[in-house]
Amino acid sequence: MHKYFAEFIGTLLLTFVIIKTGNYFAIGLILAICVFIFEGVSDCCFNPAVAIAFFHMNKISQNDLFFYIIVEICGALVAVEIVKLIKL
Repeated sequence: MHKYFAEFIGTLLLTFVIIKTGNYFAIGLILAICVFIFEGVSDCCFNPAVAIAFFHMNKISQNDLFFYIIVEICGALVAVEIVKLIKL
């Protein structure tokens, strides 16, 4: 359960920074920070495409792939809603 929460938070932060800044340095920095924080907890995909690649390389199970994709999409959607709330 902790690894799915880590994927959710990592994807939320990454998506938020991408939307709010669009700055390559900031995006790389937040990705590095998330990987550093969550490396012992999850597989640090933070992107459904990366999760699919990890699955094809046999680094994660099909069950993990399913839940990673769900929580990553939810994390991105929550980030979009936070950005909308900030703009109000």
